[in-house]
Amino acid sequence: SRGKTSFVVALLTQRIKYVATHLKDNKKDFSSQRGLRAMVEKRKKHLLYLRRTNMDSYKVVIAKLGLKD
Repeated sequence: SRGKTSFVVALLTQRIKYVATHLKDNKKDFSSQRGLRAMVEKRKKHLLYLRRTNMDSYKVVIAKLGLKD
């Protein structure tokens, strides 16, 4: 389901990776830098919510996406 926190985190991670590669080639794209920071913060908030509500799902998501705990 698209509303699940784990799905949102996975989608944000995919978009973050895409924008990060874009910024390697376009270092002065400040609007993308701002958007990247916003996406990272949004993912952080979703991960904190997931950790608080469902620790097992949090651990699975972290492992599958290769994120730090």
